Amino acid sequence: MALVTNIQFEHYHHTNTLRVQERKPRISWRFENIPSGFQQEGYEIELSEEHFSQRTLISTVQCTSRQFYVVPWQADDPLNSRQKVSVRVRVWDKNGCFTPWSERACLETGLLNRGDWHCERIAASWKPRISEPVNQARLYITAQGIYEAEINGYRVGDYFMAPGWTACDRRSQYQTYDITSMLSYGQSCIGVRVAEGWFCARIGFEGGHRNIWGDRTAFMAQLEITHTDEGIYTVVSDSSWAKYDATQEESRWSLPEMPPTPGWESVLVINPLPDQVELTAGFGEPVRRTEVMILDFKGPRSRTIRLSHAEVLEHQELGTRPLRICKAQYEPLFTFHAFRYVQLDGCTSNADLEVSAQAVQKVSSFSCSNSLLNKLYQNVCWGMRGNFLSVPTDCPQRHERLVLGGVPAMVMVTPNATLPDPTWCRRVPCAIWHDVTILAPLALMTTWMKTLPRNQTGATHLWDTKIFQLGDWLDPAAPPGAPWKGATEAKMAAMLFLIHSLDCMIRIAGILGKHADRDYFKTESHSARKEFHDQYVIPNGRITSDAQAAYALAICFDLLTPVQRVRAGNRLVELVAYSMLLGKNCPAWLYPVMMGATPVWERWDSILPDGSINPGEMTPFNHYAFGAIAKFLLERVAGLQRLAACSWETTPAADGSSKIRIEVSVPYDTTCQVIYPDRSGEKTKFVGYGEWSFEATFNRDHEWPVKPLPPKS
Repeated sequence: MALVTNIQFEHYHHTNTLRVQERKPRISWRFENIPSGFQQEGYEIELSEEHFSQRTLISTVQCTSRQFYVVPWQADDPLNSRQKVSVRVRVWDKNGCFTPWSERACLETGLLNRGDWHCERIAASWKPRISEPVNQARLYITAQGIYEAEINGYRVGDYFMAPGWTACDRRSQYQTYDITSMLSYGQSCIGVRVAEGWFCARIGFEGGHRNIWGDRTAFMAQLEITHTDEGIYTVVSDSSWAKYDATQEESRWSLPEMPPTPGWESVLVINPLPDQVELTAGFGEPVRRTEVMILDFKGPRSRTIRLSHAEVLEHQELGTRPLRICKAQYEPLFTFHAFRYVQLDGCTSNADLEVSAQAVQKVSSFSCSNSLLNKLYQNVCWGMRGNFLSVPTDCPQRHERLVLGGVPAMVMVTPNATLPDPTWCRRVPCAIWHDVTILAPLALMTTWMKTLPRNQTGATHLWDTKIFQLGDWLDPAAPPGAPWKGATEAKMAAMLFLIHSLDCMIRIAGILGKHADRDYFKTESHSARKEFHDQYVIPNGRITSDAQAAYALAICFDLLTPVQRVRAGNRLVELVAYSMLLGKNCPAWLYPVMMGATPVWERWDSILPDGSINPGEMTPFNHYAFGAIAKFLLERVAGLQRLAACSWETTPAADGSSKIRIEVSVPYDTTCQVIYPDRSGEKTKFVGYGEWSFEATFNRDHEWPVKPLPPKS
């Protein structure tokens, strides 16, 4: 009998429903133990209000529908702030037979209205007295900067670098914590550490910039205590708080018994948040410390301790040159580093190393008989884990620990991400990197069908050739000190992506029903294509930049006539792709693996064959843009391609035998198109949910494995 499991609300995970921001959250569920031929024909949703130990039925709704993901909210009334409800679901099949009820899934809304916030923003202890039994207690808190809170000497929650990175002039994320067990009779004390974080610390290129969103750290917090008589006691951040300079550390700073000292002073209450700043519970999973390593060292008291770290070793020493201005030394609270090796000098006591990462859910895996390819895929996953910290960073080890558009634009097919701080985009217009404003929302829209484009800007025909462009960045043919001088002319690469973005906007405008915009982008695309052909394409199909990137982009972006495509395709036969994939000499995908890479490098040759670090400045060793190869591994090597919503196509690869066997596991409510070789060519079958196996005769008519590309002369 089928079982309904894993009830979820919107994008929240089942265990993370304490901060729901939607008044009518959509509901999704999954199935287990599905019998052959099962098909949901309808569902029944029971909604109840949870009030401490009491449960009150609100509504029970039945609906004839096969939908089981993002099902609209069925109750008549929307939810209110602080409301706690539970949902359970059962479905019926074509025979009218019901499944058992699912387990209850609970959610509690956050503070949905600006008027629910009674606290003030203060620039910086709080000692509420508990004299009655407590049923529940909630702490709502946010900051300009990043914060960590303590109550009675214990850390609140397990979030790291909260509240995360957002566009602070438009949105401020708050967190909700259940602190019921942390309060005790008598006097309690809450303390909050606040640091600059992304709000006003130094971020960016060429030494970076400070005070991007403002010049003052601040936070606001609201503690709501519900007693057994249902009375609510609220304590808010206001002028009654006190602050002290954290460089003069107070060991008892968040304990009620801490006596007043001369270092404490009154906080400064600053202006309220502007009306245009939305207070939201946030999206995505929080950053947590996922691993801890304890290093136990002994030594005399007061000895200086220094921890220096780097991603790689060069001549048996830390290779810190690629980190540029970053000192790569240990720092205290509110910071993170990315390294593979650490050097410890003069240790006097225990040292804890903590691994922090976005608590994202892994949705795919890849395994084959080639251990090096498996390691390549693992490196992609590891690189993403190291870069996903509140937002997808360019690289996590140096001063580029921020979003650069080109990276998520290339890899958006795999992760979910937010858009970057727009400061750099306003300062220096740049093709490909800033095309992320179109490419990233398009990828998200294609995947989730709900994401809208953030920017709808169109250029007139081609890019101004006087503007500097990054182009085919870090082409191995480019000089180490000039990574924009690749075999494909940088200006031409900019033109290619301009046309591609215009074509994407045609699709987006069509999806949104904006026909005037669609016609405008069609006109612009047609003009840009004509000018591109006039400037860069010879009539026989040869492109002025006679390089792989130029031909690959022109083919993928459909910029050539059928005759020209044949000419370009002859220069990019499929053997090139697999030779690149399986080659062990640079440039090839397995070269970094052979050189000991653990995540993905920014350059093909970040480490040279002699073991030395590439002399170029752009040489980080955790830079997941090349992680886009994971899409090729899943779609081309494994043969698993999504055709449309809940439909997949799989084309298997043979293992060298005369028979090929395919085993397919198809998820519920999914149709799978299986294409496999046959004596007459190819055979196609469509199958639904379940386990399927196919066997066919296979005759290889090409070399396998392919020969790797010869090294550059």
